[in-house]
Amino acid sequence: MRAMRISSWVGALPKHPVLGRAIERLGEPGVLFTVAAEARPVLLAARYFSHPATYLVVTSSYEKMLHWQAKLILCGISDSEIFTLPSGIGSLFEDANPESV
Repeated sequence: MRAMRISSWVGALPKHPVLGRAIERLGEPGVLFTVAAEARPVLLAARYFSHPATYLVVTSSYEKMLHWQAKLILCGISDSEIFTLPSGIGSLFEDANPESV
């Protein structure tokens, strides 16, 4: 049996008769929030493959951002296509990186 990479089946999800319609609906406002949290990165990656665009993911912590980033990369999105913004938790005048505070 040949092993299949996660990125291969994530890219095929939009072609599935039922999941394809669900992935299409992810473009509607607020629909991603109705999906189980564990499935969100996979479905967002599938949506990205079928509709390449810029998507914004806001997380409540730096650690959660790292988890999202890792899951999206596992699903086949290149790390060069994922951009992160600093959280701004720390003071603007501190020397430390905001995430290390």
